[in-house]
Amino acid sequence: MKSKAIERTLARILEIDYQGVRLEKQKEEQREEKERDLKKLQRDMEADYMHEARKEAKKLYDEIVGQADAEVHRIREDGVRENQRIRALVDQNRETLLRKAFEMTIISAKE
Repeated sequence: MKSKAIERTLARILEIDYQGVRLEKQKEEQREEKERDLKKLQRDMEADYMHEARKEAKKLYDEIVGQADAEVHRIREDGVRENQRIRALVDQNRETLLRKAFEMTIISAKE
């Protein structure tokens, strides 16, 4: 009788020990799963942050490039206007020189 009781007690101890080992293993698996989830969340947050940073950098780049393009366009327009002004002055000077040459030719012909 005592041996049966001892067997049952030992079986119960083994069962409790097995349950304890199972619980420890389960807790370890849960801890590892939480750790994986945390790492995944961190990677996702970093990816989101980098995505936002890239969007902001692109926005700033586009703004800077847009400003530079506008400045280049303005400089080109200024250059075109300056060239037009110079051409007008050259045409005016040519006309003046031709008129003076014509007048001098007429004056020389009269003499």
